[in-house]
Amino acid sequence: FKLVKIDGSQTGFSEDIRGEFSSMSFILKDYVIADNRLISLGGLNISAETYTNYSPFEENDELILSEANGTFGLLSSTLNVIVPCKYSHITTWGKNLFLATVHKKNFYGEETYYNLYNRDGVLCSIGNMSAIETLENGKAKVEKDGKFGYIDDLGNVVPDNISKVDEHI
Repeated sequence: FKLVKIDGSQTGFSEDIRGEFSSMSFILKDYVIADNRLISLGGLNISAETYTNYSPFEENDELILSEANGTFGLLSSTLNVIVPCKYSHITTWGKNLFLATVHKKNFYGEETYYNLYNRDGVLCSIGNMSAIETLENGKAKVEKDGKFGYIDDLGNVVPDNISKVDEHI
């Protein structure tokens, strides 16, 4: 299979897109999967990594949920990585954040941790959390390294003057 313009040429295509692919199929609105790499037809960008599956993220045409080896990541419409493809589950959280969950087996059973990413793909400063509660009044209780504290809907650590929490983050 070959990706060509209407005139049959590949003029202006990057080296990654020129040539032939062993498989090609259309997905979503403006994307093609070619040899397990995603090509954006709008900007003629190609994903740097190969993935086994792609789908719209939470019915949002601007974000793409990618899957590889049973883990998930999130790509922008220009195929930039927002959330690396290493999580068990990804969902929206707070104000334009993504909550990424990992379930890992260890000697004692299963360990779960959470990360928050913004739309630019930046990991929020709190890093790995072992627990995060639902947002309430613009903040959520979190646990990190056995300590408890609060973060706001932007992922920032906030002081809490209303209730006392032992061993603040």
